[in-house]
Amino acid sequence: VQARQSYFAGADRPVETISWFEALDFCALRGARLPTEAEWEYAARGPDGLGYPWGNAFDEDNAVWNRGFGEGTAPVGSRPAGRSWVGAEDMSGNVREWTSSLYGPYPYAPGDGREAETGSSRGVLRVLRDFSWDHSNSDHLRAAYRSRDNPDDGDNGVGFRCARSEGATQIINTPTTTPTPTITPTSVPLADALAIGSAFSGGNADWRAQYPDGMQYTFDDGVPMVQVPAGCFMMGMIDAEID
Repeated sequence: VQARQSYFAGADRPVETISWFEALDFCALRGARLPTEAEWEYAARGPDGLGYPWGNAFDEDNAVWNRGFGEGTAPVGSRPAGRSWVGAEDMSGNVREWTSSLYGPYPYAPGDGREAETGSSRGVLRVLRDFSWDHSNSDHLRAAYRSRDNPDDGDNGVGFRCARSEGATQIINTPTTTPTPTITPTSVPLADALAIGSAFSGGNADWRAQYPDGMQYTFDDGVPMVQVPAGCFMMGMIDAEID
């Protein structure tokens, strides 16, 4: 249960004013988890390592940013041109997003303890990715930008997204029939899609050429999610853009 209600009302708006622990529990109740910092960045940038989810040039119309309290957050998916290469919405702007990762300096190494289970420990810092609706510095909307906060914190600019590993439970093994307004239903059965994603070895444009809106499927909790295919990329950018 979320201890504090989201500041901005609206069923289509992202959940915000949520702590890391609450976000973790929300995902777990749906057979999911928070993404690692590396997973989040790969879904945003892809094998090409783009500067922004949509490309390497900033476009102010592709993100929810530089807004006042009278506007606040925007409905999820309200900037379709700002989708990432896999069809993930709002990875630049709207809300900052919790990841599972403990904060640590680059280079990123998943085996160095930053993905360790720390239970209910409050004396740590967790990584947040993206930046929020009220921010006016476009550099902070880069897909490599990272910040950190105490896991108990979470203001009206902090939200989250969930991830599921291949083979996770609660999957509907059919294409979605209830897509988000800007996403076309995927016609590839999920079992086939997972095989395609596991074997993928191309770049951003290769995936988008085959699946312009990404591969979206609805789990039995009614939540649509996009598949992120396998691949490699170089994490982070220059120091001024990553911290």
